[in-house]
Order: sequence, then C-alpha cells, then structure tokens
Amino acid sequence: MYWTAILFSNSLGTDFGDFLTSAVSKGGLAIGTGTASIICLLLMITFVLISQQKNSKISQ
Repeated sequence: MYWTAILFSNSLGTDFGDFLTSAVSKGGLAIGTGTASIICLLLMITFVLISQQKNSKISQ
C-alpha cells in the first residue's frame, strides 16, 4: 500500500508541476518554479488542515 501511494502521488505531483511550469503553447500555465513551489506548498497545507478538521469531527 505504501509504495502504491508513493508512486501515485509522485506521478500526480510531477504532472501538476509540469502543468504549472510548462509554456502556455505546451498546455501549461507558464509560471515560475518558485511560484509553482509556493502554490504546491499552500495546497499541501490546505489539504492537511482540511484532513485534520474532518478527523476531529469524526472523533467527536
């Protein structure tokens, strides 16, 4: 299960990063790697916070 999750998340992360940084002519958004990294970090933090809120509601 662990390796399945790693392979799945790495593939999605790579594709998402490529989408953010690729040229518009290649189907991307053409933002810089720094901005793409910040976007990914903010998304990860958001997902963790949402997950924690859902877990706290379940345990109540």
